[in-house]
Amino acid sequence: QSSSLYNTSLQSTSSYQTAAAHPSISAYQPTNKLTALYQSPIVPDFQLIQERLSLNLQEKSENTSVQDTMQSGILSNYIGFETLDIKLTSIMQQQMSTNLMIQRIFAKIQLIEANSKNKGQNNDTSVCIDSQFLSYFPLKNAEELFLLENRINNELEFVPKLELFIRNIGGNDAKHHIKRVMNKLFTYEYCIKISWTGRGWATDMTKLKETSIIQIIKKITQESSPIIFTDSEFEKAVTERLRIANTRYKSSKNKNNPTIL
Repeated sequence: QSSSLYNTSLQSTSSYQTAAAHPSISAYQPTNKLTALYQSPIVPDFQLIQERLSLNLQEKSENTSVQDTMQSGILSNYIGFETLDIKLTSIMQQQMSTNLMIQRIFAKIQLIEANSKNKGQNNDTSVCIDSQFLSYFPLKNAEELFLLENRINNELEFVPKLELFIRNIGGNDAKHHIKRVMNKLFTYEYCIKISWTGRGWATDMTKLKETSIIQIIKKITQESSPIIFTDSEFEKAVTERLRIANTRYKSSKNKNNPTIL
């Protein structure tokens, strides 16, 4: 019995010591205000903060640099395209000016050539082909042909110029002469609407055989031919040129060339 009491006493003492060494923590345990009030302050890591700020500034700087580079590239491309457009416009204007100058030079050469042939082949030096006369050809439509017919019938000095012009065109033979004359006097596009008798696919076909200009062409080609060139041969040569006009017009249109027969 005494041994049992001794053991019980030891257990109580052990339990007390354990409780004293490890006091239980309760939600209702009062807070030590002095300890909470005077806890040591948290010291911030200024070096870490500075590194993070530097990293953020570097990222912003890189983003800004990329944006500036992109904007600069876009602006450079825009300026480049605008400069290229200005240069192309300038080149086109120069080309147009050059073409006009070439046309004027060519007209003057034709004028000089026609007048030089006139002096060499014709004793009548009063007939002189001028630039105004050359501007009437080639004929492009029925209205221009009508005006030309009026000049032939009403202007006395016009017929000698026209005869001289047709004679000076020349050719290897009568057929070649007609080909070259038609080439000078009519365009392909207009020849499509011309026939010898006035009959054809269009309702407003030009009847060529009764015009004054075709009579002058026949007269000069027959006079210039070294051999006899009959009216029938002349008609056949002219109708042949008119027949192929449509084919020649399409070909010249595809090649973007002047539509001259």
